[in-house]
Amino acid sequence: MHLCQNTAALGFGRHFPKSRLACALSANCEPVLNLGECLTVASLEQDSSRSLRSMKTKASEHPRMRHSRSQGFTLIELMITVAIVAILAAIAIPNYRNYVIRGQLVDATQGLAAVRANMERYYQDNRSYLPVAPFPVPCNATIIPAGNFDITCAATAAPDTFTATAVGARGAVLGFTFTVDQNDNQATTVAPPAPPAFQSCLTAWVTKTGGC
Repeated sequence: MHLCQNTAALGFGRHFPKSRLACALSANCEPVLNLGECLTVASLEQDSSRSLRSMKTKASEHPRMRHSRSQGFTLIELMITVAIVAILAAIAIPNYRNYVIRGQLVDATQGLAAVRANMERYYQDNRSYLPVAPFPVPCNATIIPAGNFDITCAATAAPDTFTATAVGARGAVLGFTFTVDQNDNQATTVAPPAPPAFQSCLTAWVTKTGGC
């Protein structure tokens, strides 16, 4: 009996597992020629095994999908982000505004320097800052535009002097006033709405944050 089972196993063990050898053997230990039933059973077992693996794979994916869908920003993370943006804005915006203003203040200082140079040339030719016919005086009531500044000039006879003034008339330079006279005495007046980072100076032109 054991010999018969061993012989059958050697012939059919390569095609069927040991647990299904009884399917391939007859009652008197003879190999069964009709193998359709055993092949059908094997196919059903393979299909069921694939189905179980597929169910396990889907079951393992579902928690990951639920976890990924639940990801997002919490209220604390959102508040931290808003706070960081507010801090950066509070630092960057004033610095950028001051940078723009510094670039525009040069228009006033260059314009006043040009007016003073023209008045000195006029004085050398006419020995006076007042109008001398037929030469037009550079310093008069006419407004001279210089960027966002308006420059005016006034001359006096006793003593013979002049004062040129550049006033911020538009944009970010509102509140700035620069002056210069015949002796090259320079002064700066800063008032609102000019930024508080710029301060007035009675002895120089202020072109950067701070005072003199």
